[in-house]
Amino acid sequence: MPFGVLRDIEFTPALAPDKIALSEENHAGQGQKVWVLAKNVPDDLSGFGWNTAFDFVGVIDVTPDGQVLVCFSPEANGVDVDDVATVQRAVRAFAPDAEVMAVASHDWNADPWSRGTWTTFRPGQILRAEAALARPEGAIHFAGAHTARRWPGFIDGAIESGSRVAREVLDVL
Repeated sequence: MPFGVLRDIEFTPALAPDKIALSEENHAGQGQKVWVLAKNVPDDLSGFGWNTAFDFVGVIDVTPDGQVLVCFSPEANGVDVDDVATVQRAVRAFAPDAEVMAVASHDWNADPWSRGTWTTFRPGQILRAEAALARPEGAIHFAGAHTARRWPGFIDGAIESGSRVAREVLDVL
């Protein structure tokens, strides 16, 4: 589970204070992910922006209805996803002729089951988080990208942590 939600779960016995403190602090991954169906976008578009509403826009699929884009904003509500014209302006910073047909998004930051988007540690946070978040507590073992010792916050770290926890559990058994 994302570590930002640990604070909302009742554990008996209670989790260690350092784990709870990290959960209350949460991580800096509080951005926005937006899916867009658009026309008039290059099929191979993959662009990074600076001082743009989206800091990444990329085509992930081409359909008969248009290009499916995945877009990221570093701000939790950087782009008003309920306003197609606003989304279109943001996409046009990358593809000037884009015509946005549909928009979908989910507010992961307000979601009580995630409390954020992808794990991005705050400055200095990983030094405290690495040991605390990965440490077993009684019969509970913690895995996930945020518990990785190498590649924390990445899929490689999630895989590594799963392997680590499997070894921990086998050692206990």
